[in-house]
Amino acid sequence: MPEQPGNIEILILKKLRQSLSQQEEEELKRWINKSEDNKQLFKRLTDEAYLSDELAMFYSYHEDEAWKRIKEALPSKIGSKENTEKKHFKPRILSWTQIAAAAMLVLVVGIAIFLGGHRYKGNNAEALERSAKSIEKPLLPAGNKAMLTLADGKTVPLDDTEVGAFGQQGSSKILNFKGKAIYKNNNSGTKAIVYNKIATPNGGQYEVVLADGSAAWLNAGSSIRFPTAFPSNERRVEITGEVYFEVAKQKKAPFIVSVNGAEIHVTGTHFNVMAYEEERVIKTTLLEGSVQFKKADKYVGLSPGQQSQLTQDGRIKVTNEVDINEVMAWKNGSFYFQRADIETIMRQIERWYDVDVEFRNKKSPALLHVDIPRNTMLSEVLKVLELAGGMQFKMEGRKIIVM
Repeated sequence: MPEQPGNIEILILKKLRQSLSQQEEEELKRWINKSEDNKQLFKRLTDEAYLSDELAMFYSYHEDEAWKRIKEALPSKIGSKENTEKKHFKPRILSWTQIAAAAMLVLVVGIAIFLGGHRYKGNNAEALERSAKSIEKPLLPAGNKAMLTLADGKTVPLDDTEVGAFGQQGSSKILNFKGKAIYKNNNSGTKAIVYNKIATPNGGQYEVVLADGSAAWLNAGSSIRFPTAFPSNERRVEITGEVYFEVAKQKKAPFIVSVNGAEIHVTGTHFNVMAYEEERVIKTTLLEGSVQFKKADKYVGLSPGQQSQLTQDGRIKVTNEVDINEVMAWKNGSFYFQRADIETIMRQIERWYDVDVEFRNKKSPALLHVDIPRNTMLSEVLKVLELAGGMQFKMEGRKIIVM
């Protein structure tokens, strides 16, 4: 079979994915044996250590320079050593399948450039475009992104690329760095209560530090509405979706979270609220301190390790049988489930990867035990689920079909 422009790139990539037919395997072998250059190129592009190094460079960033910019942009107290201590991340150990999947698009370009000097005659760009289009782009996990709605209705996209001060709202200044919005009350500007809202899309997450020093982490598909500076008697916010709070202690000003007609009252504590509409139950899980969960004339108090569950018919249940690791897995960077059904898992997959899920045929009754890093590409997550649950998945664009 004669070589066609862009064909060898595809064969090498299919070799990485272990999806070559016998005919394609023979064609690739003929090309490899055609010259010493071809042999060396193939050896490099199928070497796990080489690709791991290339991916490490791809995912890396200039950490020292980033922190230098942060410190220069922020006030001395916030930019101090104890508040901007660098977080060093351990290198990820990638499976061979992960390496192959993540390297696909990079390899298409690299192979095309290398081979271009040998055999592309005038149609390099067209051939490369055909090659790239023939490779299925991996669906990546969520990143730091959100939308900030200001008091006047204007919207500002947030991500982890901007560093420094970028606005004044009421008596607070907004600082933005490294996927986090910080509100600092500097007692300037209007004294009226001014509200902002931060919302994450499916496929996004974000952190906000409120004017009182309380921190809120937003999971994908969530929102928080809050005053840019709190009045002296109470601190009230409204949320949707899933938010984890670490509330600054102020006994004279209770912190109140409004969620779907219910309220959570605290003075200083750590807790998680999960209130997605599709989950049909509002779950408040206490990690530290104490909270009161209220709905109309019903209320319950929680101690650390307990969870309140508000059902759609208005009943409130308190349980001590809570796996804190499972509740906090999303914030700690994992999909972690103990005895979870596939529907529960796939709802998290939908939000995190911004995809749609369709179930075909009978749903599996299996209860799965899963622990997967949330920075894993979707294709790899689905392979783990296939092994764990004995089911099959099919991708159609951004739709996952559960067979």
